[in-house]
Amino acid sequence: MPLSLYFSFFNDYLKLKISEILNYGYGFYYQEENKKSKYINLSTQIRLYSSLIKNSLFLHYLSPSFILNVKNYSKSEIYSDLIDVSEVQNHLSFELFQILKKNNFKLTHTLKNTYYIDNDEFSELENNILINLYKFVIEENNKYSLKNNYFTYNFFKIGYNNSKFDFSIANIYKRDISNSINLDIGYSLSIYKKIYMKHSFDLNSKYIKYWLMGFKFDNKCFYYNFSFKQSRIPVLKESGISYIKDNIFFFDLELKPVGGIKQAFVFKGNK
Repeated sequence: MPLSLYFSFFNDYLKLKISEILNYGYGFYYQEENKKSKYINLSTQIRLYSSLIKNSLFLHYLSPSFILNVKNYSKSEIYSDLIDVSEVQNHLSFELFQILKKNNFKLTHTLKNTYYIDNDEFSELENNILINLYKFVIEENNKYSLKNNYFTYNFFKIGYNNSKFDFSIANIYKRDISNSINLDIGYSLSIYKKIYMKHSFDLNSKYIKYWLMGFKFDNKCFYYNFSFKQSRIPVLKESGISYIKDNIFFFDLELKPVGGIKQAFVFKGNK
């Protein structure tokens, strides 16, 4: 429950927002009898920000912001693992959001980071870039550890989309976890009907993680989606690494706006 005050300076070029934020909750979730889980968090948030627009060679929109969050009070009594309460911390956050646009070109960029005051440490620096040029798209999202001086996550995608055909290829990198290439292809048979295919290849272990083929129908009243997926799961044995194939059928049906059902049938396979 936020309560906020707004101030404006320099002919509305600079803005200040001061908020008191109260979070309170309670409940029973498979826990001991007569014990109610509850929590209460109270914090003050001060946000200094601006929104600037300049139209010259490009239309340039720029919005920087600084947020100071001060913890005033925090208490919790949790008796169930099903209740997840985020810890309130004193922190200073910075975010830069900007857009460059001209004709069929558009670039969207977001940069943000948080400094945790009590722990004297920074969060991972997040940098997101999205470029649209005619029917093409280029996307780059990454996270950089300032403490260790390396990238922990990187997502890079190139795609194309028109009224009949869409295509994208992406690299997803998670340090010490995975590094894969994902391919997505779709073709519209009509306004309502589409066939599609997905493919994922693990670059570290050099194997096909999964492939998928599907068909979907979507109009104002009715939606259904059928797909088949074959995934390979690596298993470590004495003789080395082997793979188990799982065959999965997905079924999704929706009657708008009544509702629908989703179901997956998994057939455990062999090596």
